[in-house]
Amino acid sequence: MDDDVLTLVDKTNILSAPSKETQINILLEKLINVGGTAFTSFVESLNATGNERIADQILQTDSSEDTAMSREETSFSDSTARDLQLALDEKEEKANNLQKDLEYYRSQLDIVEKQVKKQKDDNSEKDTRIMILRNQVGKLQNYLQASKQNLSRINNEQKRIMDQWNKEQLERFKEIENKMEGGKKDNSKRFNTLEDKIDILIKMMSAQGPALPNLIKSVEKSKPPVKNHKDAYGRKGKSNRYKN
Repeated sequence: MDDDVLTLVDKTNILSAPSKETQINILLEKLINVGGTAFTSFVESLNATGNERIADQILQTDSSEDTAMSREETSFSDSTARDLQLALDEKEEKANNLQKDLEYYRSQLDIVEKQVKKQKDDNSEKDTRIMILRNQVGKLQNYLQASKQNLSRINNEQKRIMDQWNKEQLERFKEIENKMEGGKKDNSKRFNTLEDKIDILIKMMSAQGPALPNLIKSVEKSKPPVKNHKDAYGRKGKSNRYKN
């Protein structure tokens, strides 16, 4: 065997082995470590030197080892493929679940966006309605204020008219009272005419309600008794209408 395959030290170790099997094992290990065509050349050398049985045994052992290794590699490859497929299936399932979750969240987002839009529309409509109501309230407040002012003006005007009318009636009453004081000696016809005027004045003042009760009492007390008074039927007699 060439020196580049087996050094002098290797040869010494092989030859110093206690048995032939040990020598062969050391040699095979060395050849396997060297690689290349060393193992094949060694087997061919065995066949050429009449050691076919040993060559066949080495080849069978190597074939068994290759078969076992191939089985292990195949088993490892199958296991790796199964693990890889399981990992891929798991990732695909997760991806499908994530896709479903994504679609669900999108649908929920669409619902929320529609609700937000509807709420905005409702708020806009409410704001418009509130603005209209506020304008109406403002107009009603203006109308109310104007009505209060008109009512106050009417009350003031009515009070002024009533005060003026009462003043005029009081002046007329005083004028009549003065005439009554100065005309006590007039004839009965003239007095009857004055009495009728006083009756008319009393009725006018009575129509104004309780505003002038003291004035009416004063007028009634100021009426003197009348003798030879004619009633509505032309009968003469003393009238008791003005007695207190």
